This record gives sequence, C-alpha cells and structure tokens, in this order.
Amino acid sequence: MSPFPLLRLPQVPLFDILQLWNLMELFNLSMISKRACSLVKKVRNTNRKVLLISEQSVKLREYQTTSNTEKVFFIYIHKTCIECTTYKGSLNGLRMSSFYHYSMRPGKLQYSFRFENGSIALLEVVKRLTTLFSNTVIVDVVFFAVNWNEPLFDYIQKELRIAEKKYFDITILAENYLSDEKMTRVVEKLKTMEYCIFESDHHSTFKYDFYESFERMHYLEFRNAKWLNFSHLMWLRNETMALTLKFTSISAEDLNKFLIYWQNDPEQKETKLKHISVNDSCVKLDRVLRGISFSPSVNMPAIFTR
Repeated sequence: MSPFPLLRLPQVPLFDILQLWNLMELFNLSMISKRACSLVKKVRNTNRKVLLISEQSVKLREYQTTSNTEKVFFIYIHKTCIECTTYKGSLNGLRMSSFYHYSMRPGKLQYSFRFENGSIALLEVVKRLTTLFSNTVIVDVVFFAVNWNEPLFDYIQKELRIAEKKYFDITILAENYLSDEKMTRVVEKLKTMEYCIFESDHHSTFKYDFYESFERMHYLEFRNAKWLNFSHLMWLRNETMALTLKFTSISAEDLNKFLIYWQNDPEQKETKLKHISVNDSCVKLDRVLRGISFSPSVNMPAIFTR
C-alpha cells in the first residue's frame, strides 16, 4: 500500500503543453537533450515552471544558472527507479525508487516509487508525482522519449483539466512497429491538437491518412517528409488551419510542382496559410497569393533551383 494517496492535482494553470512520443530504441537521444535544453532557455527569465518527464536520460547541465533554482523540474524514469531533479541539481534531494519513503533528513524529502514497464504503471507513477507538486504552479508539461501511452495522455488531458490551449510536440518513428489499432488511436488524438512536429520516414505513413488529421493545427512541421506527395500538399493548402508549414527532406519535385500550381491557380482560393519553411528557409506565400512570380531572384531556397 502506498503512503501517497492518489489525489487530484489542484486546478492550476497548465499551458503550452508539449507531448513527445516515440519508439525508445530508435530515438536520437542527442536530439532529446537539445530540445530539452532549448525549452529550458525559453523559461530562463520568466516565472514559468516546467515539468519534464522522460524514460531516457536528458542532460541539462549545459544550461545551469544560479538564478533559476527550481524553475525546471525534471523527472527521469528508468525501469525500476525514478529520479526527480532540476537542471540545476536535485529538487530538495528528492529521489524515488520504490513505494515507500526512507531516510528523511531535515529539509530533504526522499521518496521512492516502484516502477514497472507498461502504460498503467507509468500512469500511476505520474498520478503520485503530481501530489508532490501540489503547491507548485507548473505551466509546462513535457514528455521526452515516452512511448505512445493513451491512458497517460487521457489523464493529462482530463485530470489536469487541459482544455483551452493545447500544444503537443509529437514524434512518431517507425510506425510499422505499432499495430494498426494503436496507429488509429494516434490519428484520432492528432485531430484534437493545434501544434505538431510530425516525424516519420516510413512509406506506409500515407496508409493511415495522417494528413487528414491536421485540420486544427496552427503550426505543423514535417520531418523526413519524402512520403508527402502533391495531393497531400494540395489538401494542406485548402483544408488546414495552419499558419505555418515546415518541411525537411521533402521531395523538391513535388514541392516545386505544388508552388507552381498555386502560383498559376486562377481561383487563388483563400487560405490561412502564411508561411512555408523548407530546410529552415522561409518562403512568404502572400507573394504567391498576390500573383508575384516565384523565381530564384525572389529569395528562393536552393531546393527550388536544382
């Protein structure tokens, strides 16, 4: 029996939520550390607090400062132990590894949890962890390198009362390792999100019609997007709510064909889309919509001039 009852997290503001899913064995850990450090930099001079939960080690020492103690709470989960720290060091000496607390030194709370692999176990861990932060206003919850976990996702969305503003950073790699049933659930979740980084290099992606799940996206980024074809791009142009589309490793031929078609389209259908970024080079689409011709002289990325 755990000494920590499952209590609801108080109704505190939780905004700018980022969610990152992936398959553990294939994920680039250096990329995780880079993204985590980037997030830390963003909150340096603010009053915001961030809760990071990870199934892989993320090194944040590079951004240690003396003024940001307890601004970023980092929870590292690894099979049988959980360690709670900030990027500046331990959070009041808090350390967890099984279901009882031990060796409580003055001013140093030390707890422990038993952790087992599986979504329900991780969900129970997160529920108990929220009680430890009951007096802390956390405005960012970031999951790094956590496998697709529907119960955990639902708990965060419902129990923590995230409703009005939802931001999720989603990475799905090698989806052929997941069952069709799980991938269908992923697609359904995508339909509720406004911010997405979608990473896939697998040619079967189109079979799940992911591109039809982005109606509500305000920012949509595709990495390793060679599977996106002309018809996908046309759908994104006409249907998505996105203000910004970003592509890496997309087919230059399909993207160039798409822009030429858009430029010469007599209907010039109204769109909310303002920017397309290709390999970090941004093209302002309002030039196309105003009928100004695209050419290499109009700051075109090299991808269009090959």
